[in-house]
Amino acid sequence: MSLTINASALWEFFAVALGLIYIILAARHNLYAWLASGISATIYGILLWQDVLPMQAGLHAFYVITAFIGWHHWRKTKQLKAPQVHYMTKREHLVFISAGTLFTLIIGSYLAQNALSQSPWLDTSTTIFSMLTTWLVVQQRIENWLYWILIDSVSALLYWQTEHQQMALLYLLYVVLAVYGFYHWRKRYLNTPTS
Repeated sequence: MSLTINASALWEFFAVALGLIYIILAARHNLYAWLASGISATIYGILLWQDVLPMQAGLHAFYVITAFIGWHHWRKTKQLKAPQVHYMTKREHLVFISAGTLFTLIIGSYLAQNALSQSPWLDTSTTIFSMLTTWLVVQQRIENWLYWILIDSVSALLYWQTEHQQMALLYLLYVVLAVYGFYHWRKRYLNTPTS
C-alpha cells in the first residue's frame, strides 16, 4: 500500500503551517508575523487562482503586499515607541462596514452575472472584508480580531464548499486564535501607559 500525496496538497499543507505561524505571531504582536504571512499568501494565491476563485486569489495577492507594508509600519512604530494598539472610532466602524458592503455589492454582482466565481457572494464578501480587516491589523486596531472572527467563520464555509478542507479547518482554527488575539491586544492596550 503506497501513500500518494499530490503537489497541491503538499503546498497547501505548507501554506496552512505558515498561516498558523502568522496568526499566532500576529496575536502576540510579533513583527515576524508579516514574513510568514507573505510566504503563505503567495502559495495560497497560486492555488486559489488554479481553482477558479479569482477574488480569493486576488485577496492573497493583497496579503503579500500588506505583508511588506505591515512589516514596515510595525517596525517603524516600535522604533518610534509610538502607541501600538488602539480602538476604532464609531466613524471608522461606519466607514469600514459601508465601504465593505458597497464593494461587495458591486463586485459580487459582476462576478455573479458573468459566472466568474464558484461562489460569487461568499468569495466577494470574504475578500473585500478581509482586505479591509487586514488594513486594520496593519494600523493596529484592536477590533480587527472581532471582524476576523466573523470573516474567518464565513471563509471556512466557502473553503469547505469548494473542497479546500485543509483551508476550511485552518480558518476555523483562525476563529479561535482571533479570540486569543483580541484578548492579548486588549491587554496590551490596557497596559500601555498614557501620556
